[in-house]
Amino acid sequence: MIRFRSSQLVFLIVLLFMSLFWGNVAAAAGLRVLTVFSFEPGTGRNDQMRETIEQVLGDAAELTFFYLDTKNHPEQGALRAREAAALFDKIKPDGVIAVDDAAMSLFVLPYLKDKTEVPVTFCGVNDLSIRGKIDSGSGSISGIFEKFYIEETLAMASGLIGPVRRFAFMMADGTTAHYVRQQLDLENGSFSAELIGDFYPRTLDEAYAAIAQVRDQIDLLIVASLRGLHDSSGQIMNYEDAVPLLRTAADKPIAAVTRGGIKFGALCGVIIDLKEQSYWAAQMLLAALQSRTLPEHETMYNMRGISIVNVSEMQRLGISPDPVFLRGVELIK
Repeated sequence: MIRFRSSQLVFLIVLLFMSLFWGNVAAAAGLRVLTVFSFEPGTGRNDQMRETIEQVLGDAAELTFFYLDTKNHPEQGALRAREAAALFDKIKPDGVIAVDDAAMSLFVLPYLKDKTEVPVTFCGVNDLSIRGKIDSGSGSISGIFEKFYIEETLAMASGLIGPVRRFAFMMADGTTAHYVRQQLDLENGSFSAELIGDFYPRTLDEAYAAIAQVRDQIDLLIVASLRGLHDSSGQIMNYEDAVPLLRTAADKPIAAVTRGGIKFGALCGVIIDLKEQSYWAAQMLLAALQSRTLPEHETMYNMRGISIVNVSEMQRLGISPDPVFLRGVELIK
């Protein structure tokens, strides 16, 4: 299901061997690394990425973590980015990792790009326009762009429910949703099924209205992050509440490209391996800190998806796939 250039694979293999050699050297050098997260601490996304960064760099450098918390307080993003810049000036790190879009757009681009020779790597970034922005500058900014596995999820759903000829896509409104629309615009036309519509509701009622527009035309609804969707009383909904309601409204199988969506009612999906992204961002930075041979602006996409099937939903729909289809698939209830 994973497609990548052979040159990218060669780069990763070389990078891995370089990091194995340079790890002990980095530890002896007393290096400092600042990691700036876009979202608040304690989220599953941030926790997975931080844990991986610590595993790769924990013995090689002194690690400092800073959280912009732009999901809960977007209005304070610029202020928090200035605080991150002040922290950068104070601790004078040897390298920086930026996690997710806000860390790049609010911190790296205005405060570090073309202003420092400190190497920067990033992961979890959905805004594909950033490639042009870093290519136009000097210095070394490298990293992993994040793309949802939409085509792979379509293929997986087709293997369970039969041919998917038409589908719709839904994600709660927000900055990341805007960037995901970039991916859909780029890939639309190459999907194995026709994309009837993509929707970014702010409220449950808006989600219902969107589904009503396409319900009779689609075979499948694919949902991404629903975090930030509000119910009729204005309360922020979670996956556990939102997915079953949307599934009922659609009256069609739902697939998801996030673990939470599958766990709480979607049939299946291929999700992003968050640890893969942070692993390579940390490895790229480690190589850059020591060898200085990392190509400037080396960028790539996440390559390894995790295929998941919700057994409870499969049983509810009366689906009994060939056991071979489930080989290598994570099963959850």
